[in-house]
Amino acid sequence: MIFASSPNLASHFIFHEELRKEYIAQTHTEQKVRERPLCYIAPSFEDETDRLTEIVKQRQIMNERVGIIVPTNRLLHGLAKG
Repeated sequence: MIFASSPNLASHFIFHEELRKEYIAQTHTEQKVRERPLCYIAPSFEDETDRLTEIVKQRQIMNERVGIIVPTNRLLHGLAKG
């Protein structure tokens, strides 16, 4: 599981060129702390979802937005239910 906070990384998933430019333009804010994507290899699916939940809660407390990229729609629907 990879957690990314880079607008440029996220913009690669926007296929329409004009929308991609608009997205990047609206996300350029001063970043006080430079973060790198985090890779966490969990020993089990339950541990992975627990860690994901913990990180999302931390970001919500700081009033930050969170984006999660998953490889399949099946995983997306499973996370949304959780």
